[in-house]
Amino acid sequence: MAKFGLGQVDLNLLARLALSGLTENPERDIASLLRSKQPIEQFTRELLAEALDGQSNKLILKATNRAVAKGFRAYRLRLKRLSVAREVRALIPEFGYEEAILKVSMKGMSQSQISQCYTYLKKLEHWLAECRAEGADQSDEALVVAFIYADISNIPKRAAKKPSLEHLARLLADAEQEFVNARGTEIGGS
Repeated sequence: MAKFGLGQVDLNLLARLALSGLTENPERDIASLLRSKQPIEQFTRELLAEALDGQSNKLILKATNRAVAKGFRAYRLRLKRLSVAREVRALIPEFGYEEAILKVSMKGMSQSQISQCYTYLKKLEHWLAECRAEGADQSDEALVVAFIYADISNIPKRAAKKPSLEHLARLLADAEQEFVNARGTEIGGS
């Protein structure tokens, strides 16, 4: 237990008590430690990790997403689906559709989910071909963003094609790159 001067509260101890379910306002007590300049002790750090992982039998902490974060998560999920589908498509010439699905399913997704990913890619490709036939001048990246945005927002895909789409596509690509840099994994990674 660390001592921090006359009358100063040991926020690590307070957080450990909160994580054990022994304080009236555990969120406030944990936040006090996180906002303070007191170092977080290893045991407290482990208790925090267990509470966030759902491994604590005393207190469970849950990180929740706000509406903006949910939208970005939905966007990333669809990018991952497209990545999986492209992986299947790359294997089809060598193994055929069924075997390609089976090979990709060995990475943790069910064959049904992978088949849905491939169907999603085919729908996207069909829409891109329609846009090109109509003379759309946006980049493929921007049209992919429009397709995904329309899917997430449940609006017509044509309504998602805006003049600012190119800029939005660049912003999302930059945001995705920042995420990859922070996590150290590509979109399809774990």
